[in-house]
Amino acid sequence: MAACYSDIVLRKGQEHVIECDAGNNLELGFQWDFIEGKDEVDLTAQAVMFDAMGNMVDSADNKQNTACNGVVIHCKDDQIGEDDEIIKINLDSLEDSVEIIMFVVSAHSGGNFASVDNTNVSLRSIQNDESQVPICEVNVDCKGENTALIMCVIHKREDKKWIVKEIGKTTEGKHFEDCREDLRKETEKFIDSELKSQRILSMKETFTMQKDDSAFLPTRCDSVIIGFGWTCSIGNTNLDASAICLDTDKKMVDIIHHARKSGEGVTHAGDNTSDGKGDNSFIRIDFNKVPEKICELYFAMNIFTNGVSFSNVSGAYVRLCKFTEGKDEFLPGHEMARYSLDGDNTNRGVVFAKLARGIRKGRWKLQAIGQSCGGQKASDPDCLDIVRGIRSPEDVVFTPEKSSGCCIIL
Repeated sequence: MAACYSDIVLRKGQEHVIECDAGNNLELGFQWDFIEGKDEVDLTAQAVMFDAMGNMVDSADNKQNTACNGVVIHCKDDQIGEDDEIIKINLDSLEDSVEIIMFVVSAHSGGNFASVDNTNVSLRSIQNDESQVPICEVNVDCKGENTALIMCVIHKREDKKWIVKEIGKTTEGKHFEDCREDLRKETEKFIDSELKSQRILSMKETFTMQKDDSAFLPTRCDSVIIGFGWTCSIGNTNLDASAICLDTDKKMVDIIHHARKSGEGVTHAGDNTSDGKGDNSFIRIDFNKVPEKICELYFAMNIFTNGVSFSNVSGAYVRLCKFTEGKDEFLPGHEMARYSLDGDNTNRGVVFAKLARGIRKGRWKLQAIGQSCGGQKASDPDCLDIVRGIRSPEDVVFTPEKSSGCCIIL
């Protein structure tokens, strides 16, 4: 059947309500035009489904043709017709948890979009008699060196109506998995701010955090490993990772670092230097042993070596992993969250993140901070005063929402 097209064309962030009668399929026909005289690249479209909290639910592409129990279908070549690729969705049968669907086009066999003039997706309602009713077009100009494009999104509004919006975000990768960070940033724009505060980390996926992001730890997570990593351009530089323990009045209860390796429920693995090979330092938290008076654990990193600042440090990160039982008391298991330091920091210290104890149920919450500070060590006033001045989020009280119980963020 010949494809039909709409006079409504969305560009540069425009959106449109999807009118699709009950029981009818929504069809998205992807087309791409190449610049004459330039080599064509092999492009493919992918649909990635998320719930209201940004957790990835499922995906459909040219290898995994169906998703969400067959409700989302990436059509095979012999089912396409005039379009380059087609994705079909039965919105009525889509599970209630799916509220955001991102559509990515990528050069999955190599090359980039420099030879692509534009990409277009035609949204159509497929009637029971297989006739087509055009809804709208989404058109994105290309001609860039990028290898992937987050083309558009379909998201569910509070009134349960589905909206399509042009995104046109260029990114890199042969598959949506390669550009999950940009995909996460775009998905964030469609998540209710109140739901963001109720995120729960997953025991299967990794939450790639940005500054000020937060998430609760999952249940039955009694011990975690905090791993710190960095690379320094100046050899034999000594960086010290620390855990600063505060009470409800922001008074210091304890500081665990390379010279004081053990406190109640908090243990430091020892000193390390900047070799740039995986984690440089570990701190283990056993929540059942942390005293009730400690309500916040701040994780800082300070450069002990004089004459060096974080302008000489690259690739600095902190990650939270489940503790794996075994002979090694600092053996990290599944990585639940990672926060990489972003922005310029010319100081010799940084307050990376914190764990805050929930007022109800004692649920701990991880927050990415990324606040630069001074201090050769965490106990120095230039560092400690910064920690005491960081305000606790008002949403530290855990009030569980009905959700999938995990936090899958790109």
